[in-house]
Parts: sequence; structure tokens; C-alpha cells
Amino acid sequence: MIIKTVCILFLCFSCVSMLYAVCYSAKIARSNGYTAFLFLFMSIFMYTIGYIFELSSSTPATIFLSLKVEYLGAPFIALFWFLFAVYYNNYSIKSKTVLALLFVVPIITIVMLCTNEYHHFHYKTFVVDATGPFPVAVTQKGWWYCIDFVYRMLLVFAGMALFAIACGKGSSYRRRQARVMFVGALCFWTGTFFQLMGVAPYGLDIEPFILSAALPLYVFAMLRLRMFDLVPIARDNVFKTMSASVIVLDDKLRVVDFNDSAVAILPALSDAAVGLAVNDIFPESCALDVAALLQKEEMELALPVAGRLRYYKVSCAKIGATEKEPGFIVSLYDITESKEMLEKMHRIASLDALTQVFSRWYFMDAFKQEIDRRRATGGKLAFMLLDIDHFKLVNDQHGHMAGDRVLRGVTAALKDTLGSRALLGRYGGEEFSVLLPEAGQEEAFALAERLRQAAARLEISLGDTAIKVTICVGVAATVFEPGAPQHMESNQVCDALIMAADSALYRAKQEGRNKVCAVDFDYGERPAEQPL
Repeated sequence: MIIKTVCILFLCFSCVSMLYAVCYSAKIARSNGYTAFLFLFMSIFMYTIGYIFELSSSTPATIFLSLKVEYLGAPFIALFWFLFAVYYNNYSIKSKTVLALLFVVPIITIVMLCTNEYHHFHYKTFVVDATGPFPVAVTQKGWWYCIDFVYRMLLVFAGMALFAIACGKGSSYRRRQARVMFVGALCFWTGTFFQLMGVAPYGLDIEPFILSAALPLYVFAMLRLRMFDLVPIARDNVFKTMSASVIVLDDKLRVVDFNDSAVAILPALSDAAVGLAVNDIFPESCALDVAALLQKEEMELALPVAGRLRYYKVSCAKIGATEKEPGFIVSLYDITESKEMLEKMHRIASLDALTQVFSRWYFMDAFKQEIDRRRATGGKLAFMLLDIDHFKLVNDQHGHMAGDRVLRGVTAALKDTLGSRALLGRYGGEEFSVLLPEAGQEEAFALAERLRQAAARLEISLGDTAIKVTICVGVAATVFEPGAPQHMESNQVCDALIMAADSALYRAKQEGRNKVCAVDFDYGERPAEQPL
């Protein structure tokens, strides 16, 4: 009698808890699958209420009536579990016909039970065993019972399979929820297995007890894991669909989670990647130093993606409520287009559009950087200014299109003669500038003479007319001594070299053009002309 009372009280408490869970889920539910979840719990509730009546009954008639109450819920438990698994995991049954057909077997089962006394398809025999602590129903299963059982088990296993798949993918929220649902279904299957093996004590139907025991898992999923709350679901969707590639790491820098964008750029990411060290998913040439990244806040990384290099800005943030077991979020933002655009803009800014040599802005910046290096390390440095003689006459007599062709032709001749050792820029109009690192005055003068000769040999064809031009070159050179007193700033040295080369160029023009003149000076002193 005590065992019977304890069982009834336990099941009554479970029913009250189920009602609370149903009411609470109806209040907070805003996500897929909650309708099927409500009907699942209502089915379990009806099954449990019916079994409480069965335990409270003592005659075959009342016990069989209790069975009919139980079967208002029992045949639908596996069905609503399956529908919950389908919709909660973002699948769907689009055909209303298919959805309706799923209810055919449970409905037939109810009809078979209610009319069993006429055909005995569900239970071949039905008797009450009163030899134990309390009367229990003893049945011999009929053929329809077997069909219903197989159908329910198929639905249970299908739902478990959906949650098992969900355990291996999705965000950590979804995986934890899926694991709880999977364990809950396992409880149901375990109860059914023990019932079939006949190991239930005193002839009890242990399925209501097992289903009630699984109730705390679902309550935990609703309260702690916010199973039907829209916020984690929305966060999961945002995480999965965001354009930035995101990888979540644990305190040992192992992969915990990642989104679809990360999979697209790192082929090593898959379901099997969870638990791997972060550097195991990056190419060997692109190792990720998380400690350095946390200090630098961000870095740039080049990754081979779809047969080409793409550039990413990488940042890392620490997450976690405690310092003992922190986690990390690594975010990769694709900056390839921005970087390529910046490089294109830099090329546009650094090159003269007409001649495709360095612009004056880029040339002067490189000039000053070279002076800074020479001041620090010592060495020679030479600078040239070139001017095309009588270029205005070319424009006046042949037009500006011809002038442009002359500028391009002279530029090509200068490039061929200079090679890769010198820096060539367009200083302005028909003037060009040349920077020669590690070149003294004599070497620079000799090179300037070759430039003059190359320009003199040049002929620009313009229809039946061949245009010939000459150039003047002014050369300035100096020597930097490391550690020597420096009386001028780098900008002043740059200006002094330009002024010296300009004065040499002016002298070459004064002496008849098509000529090279040079000047040497000690930076810190006023430059003096030195004709060669």
C-alpha cells in the first residue's frame, strides 16, 4: 500500500510540474517547435493522469477505463516528439497531407483500444493480477499493438537522430540544448526497453515514471538554456550568417565553435575540427599568435582562398565570466577589396599618369627617406634634374598630343638607360628627377652623360615628321659621414640638393643646352658650382 501511495504521489507531483512547464513554455515560447512541445507535454500529462487512475483502481472495468484515458495521450507522445525535433531543428513538413498521415496510426490505435472487446486486435487478452501489493493489468499484445509500437519507435529514433545531428553542429547554445533533448529521448527509449524486458517491479508500467524523470531535463533546457527564448536563437542565426569569419576558442586555444564564413576560408574547419588547436586549422605559413594578437588588438593576415590570396584583419577578444577558464573569440574581416583599392590608389598617387614614372609627391617622399637612411648609415647620394630643351616649341609647332608622345619617348629612353638601380620621377612639366643611392659625383655625371646621349639619339615619329629633342642635366652629389656633426635637417638637405642640381641645370642651359653640369657640396655648407 505504501509503494502504491508513493507512486501516486510521485506521478501527481510530476503532473503538477508538467502543467507548470506547459504554462511557462506557452508564456515564453517564441521559436520553432514550441507548439509541438506543448502538445508533447500535454500527451505525457494525459498518459500520466490515466496511469494515476489505473493505480487508484481495483476492478478490471475501472482499470480498463483508465487505460482508455492513458491512450488519449500515449499514442501521440512519440509523434509530437518527432514533430518537435523536426521544427525545433529548423526543418519543416511542407505537405499537409504528409502531416495528416502521421496522425493516422495514433488515431487508429485509440479506436482499436476503445473497441478491443469486439476484435482483440490491440490486446488479445486483458486480466487483472491482484496477487501483488496492488492490482495491475496483465495483457497479451495483439498484432495492432505491435504495429503501433514499431511506429512509435521509428518516430522516437527519427527525432533522436535529428537532435544527434544538431549535437555536432550549430552554436554552443544549440548543441547544449540538443544534447539535453537527446538525453530526454534516451530516457523514453530506456523506459520502453525495460518495460519490454519485463524488469518493472510489481508489474508497474514504468514509462510514466521514466518520462516524469526526464522532466527536469526539459525544465533545465527552458530555464537555464533558454530553449524557447528568441534571444539565443537570434544570436545563433546572426552568428551563423554574419559576413565576418568567427572562431570561438576555449582557455586552451582549442576550437569550440565557428560560423559558416569561417568554413569558407579555412577548409580545415568541419565538425571534426571542434577540439583541435587553433593553429591546426590555419595553413602552416599563417600561424596565429593569440597572445600577441590580444596585445596588438588586431593584425593583418593573408590566406589562400579559392586559388588566390585574400587579406584579413584579425582581432581577438577574451570572453568568459571568470579569469580561470576564459574563452576567446577570433574574428577575421575580409579587407581584400579595401587593400586592393588602397594599393590601386597608392599606385595612382605614386605614378605620373602620362609617363608612368613616379609622381613628384612619391619621389620627394622616397628622396627624404633615402636621406634619413644615409644620415644614419653613411654613404654617397646623387641627385639629377633633367629638362627637355625647347619643349615649348614642340607643343607650339606640333601640338600637345605630339608633346605627350615626346614626353613618353624620352621617359622610355631614360628608363632603359637607368635600369633598376635609380629612382626616376616626373618633377613637373618637361622636367624629370633622378635619385642615385650610393653614387658619387663622377659616377652620376657619367650616367647623366649617357642619358643625354640616349635622348639625343631619340626620334619621335609623327606622321611624316620625325621630332628630335635634346636634354640638359644638372647633377648634385654629396657624401654622408656616419656620426659626423649634422648642421642641417633632412628636409634642408633635400632642398639643398635640389637647389644645387637646379643651379647646375640652369648653367647647362646657359652654356648652350644639350649639356650636363654638376655641382658638389658638403651638407651643412652652401653648395658651390663645380663644372666638369
